[in-house]
Amino acid sequence: MICELASQKQVEDKAVDEICQVITEKFPNIKFNPDCKTDVEAVWDAAVAKCPQAQLTLPSPADIEKLICELASQKQVEDKAVDEICQVITEKFPNIKFNPDCKTDVEAVWDAAVAKCPQAQLTLPSPADIEKLICGRVAEAGRGQGR
Repeated sequence: MICELASQKQVEDKAVDEICQVITEKFPNIKFNPDCKTDVEAVWDAAVAKCPQAQLTLPSPADIEKLICELASQKQVEDKAVDEICQVITEKFPNIKFNPDCKTDVEAVWDAAVAKCPQAQLTLPSPADIEKLICGRVAEAGRGQGR
């Protein structure tokens, strides 16, 4: 799913622009060579190159958002992704300087992205569920009193 979406030029362009905007706003001390867009596009293209070539139907944007947010919200996924992102950045772009370090900066960008995810919505029980629960408790209490 993610590979099919990521390999669309329109999606890449929008994502690259948003990533560079966040990076330049949150981390003005990071220096790119030659510029953020070129560097992020190179990382994006390297990631897309690892995708399988056969691709199926596209999921809905809501499905994609849900999947990405569920994965990105898991601490172990974040830790592994941050480590891999920093490894790629330091290998491909040794001139980028972080303040204080890559891991701290990428975690901050990651956390800012996760904060944009919709919060899990609490599902309230239906009136029928409430009635069933209350009636069950009343029936249990009535049986206990008849002893």
